Amino acid sequence: MKDLPEHSFLKYDWTGRFLKFFYYELKPTIVFTIIVSVVLWVPFIYKNNLHKDIGQALIFFLYLFLFHVVLFMLITFFIGVLLTVCSYYTSWKLDRKSVGIYVIGTNLGFLLALNSTLRFTPSYKLFGQDPFITPLGFFNLLVFIAGILVIFYFLHNLLDSKPESSSRQPRIGKGFIVLGTWLILFVSTCVYNLIDEVPINMNVEKIQVSGTVPGVKHLSLGEKPNKVLLIGLDGLSWYVLDAMFKQGQLPNLGALVKNGTRASLKTFEPTVSPVVWNSIATSRTPKEHGIFGFTKFLLPGMKAFIGQGPNHNSMNWWNGINRFLSEASSQNWIKEQPLFSRQRQVPALWDIADHYGISSGVVNWFSTWPIDPLKSGSYMVSDFSGREGSKFPNDKIDAILANFNPPNRAVKSNSPLLQEPYLNAISLKFHLEANMSIELFKHFRPLLSMNYYHFVDGVHHRYWRGENRDLLYIPNEDSFHHFPPHVTDSYLLADQWVGDFISAADPGTLVLVVSDHGYCFDGYEHHNAPDGVFIAAGPGIRPNYLLQSASIYDIMPTILAVLDLPIADDVHGRVLSDMFLPNSLPAPKKVASYDWFKENEMKVDRSVDKEQEMLEYFKSLGYVN
Repeated sequence: MKDLPEHSFLKYDWTGRFLKFFYYELKPTIVFTIIVSVVLWVPFIYKNNLHKDIGQALIFFLYLFLFHVVLFMLITFFIGVLLTVCSYYTSWKLDRKSVGIYVIGTNLGFLLALNSTLRFTPSYKLFGQDPFITPLGFFNLLVFIAGILVIFYFLHNLLDSKPESSSRQPRIGKGFIVLGTWLILFVSTCVYNLIDEVPINMNVEKIQVSGTVPGVKHLSLGEKPNKVLLIGLDGLSWYVLDAMFKQGQLPNLGALVKNGTRASLKTFEPTVSPVVWNSIATSRTPKEHGIFGFTKFLLPGMKAFIGQGPNHNSMNWWNGINRFLSEASSQNWIKEQPLFSRQRQVPALWDIADHYGISSGVVNWFSTWPIDPLKSGSYMVSDFSGREGSKFPNDKIDAILANFNPPNRAVKSNSPLLQEPYLNAISLKFHLEANMSIELFKHFRPLLSMNYYHFVDGVHHRYWRGENRDLLYIPNEDSFHHFPPHVTDSYLLADQWVGDFISAADPGTLVLVVSDHGYCFDGYEHHNAPDGVFIAAGPGIRPNYLLQSASIYDIMPTILAVLDLPIADDVHGRVLSDMFLPNSLPAPKKVASYDWFKENEMKVDRSVDKEQEMLEYFKSLGYVN
């Protein structure tokens, strides 16, 4: 089909005009789709290490390209309809070049609007049980969607700056005014959002904590710590802790703070639990340790699994692709599998302790299933408890727990933890996990104990707004000082179990209470990575001390230094030596790297085919969905 002379498309009927415009749109749409797909594809394959297998990388590019072809062709269809209508009622000069610019500009505007909507979403639980819409987010959505029409309008004025009839056609100056007005709104909403996302009063202050707990005193016996007990409470927030401390609540956690060191624990985005907790255990970035989310996906025709896309504050279109993959999995179009221990590419704390003959006990930590046999009197219960390969040593743990009658940790009879089915279920789960952890801790007496619980975070996600179920949710100043009973009761219950752990610990034990992120009362929950909690108490720790700087990467090297184990040069954290009293911490040992871990890994068949064989085996047993 050759280009028609200017305005010759007028001889076509509606269908003919649309087909003409759609033909003009095809080439620029395909070119634009290829460019966008490549821009997204390169970081995606590098994050998932697909660049090492060009065949798999190209198959994934084909999927990415087809996904965007469908998306942009839908937009192109509507642009064609719009141009057809405009050509009928206006005197626009719509030749091949102008149509191509319209298509690319409008597609770019759509991508910008969609990306921004994913960044500043109008609702944080739109498809959840309790949806709510933030007014600012809804305004953002209107501004971003308006950008599509504004760019279209601006391009028209730019291409047609000398209309034949000024009464029927606006001049380019008006196009710049409209575009400029929209850009001001666009930038203003982005800036306001970024400012609004900054957590309020997140600087941890040194506050007075009243009360004493007898069980804490015995920990400080001796000049140096010789054991480490790490209690990981997902989502634990200084916001709630400090408010409850001031009210004389949480005696066990308060005693640890009073007798030890506290700090805000710097974390990163996205605050996805398996990612952050594996960085805590390895002192390595997600790309280095290989755990990039809860699950991984297997697309038809591919042998290599892919995970989530890169995370960047200004480019959230990868987040849209992640959502599409999750939705495709729910429709059984692609396979989705949890990330197993085989996925981790670097040694965790328990691997290092085991290699150097130090006993360890690990309960419920992410990505620890299936368990590789440990030595040195160690034990492990993975995050996939109840499945084959989830306990070690299996027989001994079963024998310990066979006749164990766990004590009941009571909360108020009218507590929402007992009244609401979801809260009752996760409270019971926490009850069983904590009882199991303490009982195994008492029997094995490891030098290193690491325990993880999701309970507090589970309550936060569901009841961070309390009983407020308004569709239009506007946080107010009161939200920053008063907490719903669902949240405070979960902290009271967690505090009781921390007290039980303290009582079971031997003298000379360094107790660490850690969270991967905090929370904010601004509707975003733990968006923008609020600081987590770090508390340390025990022999050699400065009492009532505020540590100015600590990050999730510092936990591993600090524990290794306490246990007098070597710290590799390629870890990212540092030893938190400031919180120790003089002469209470041995000089850290150094090694270039943990090469022995790579050698051990080479002895295990971790090929893609072998992993798929293992997945199919466990699927046949019903252990994996």
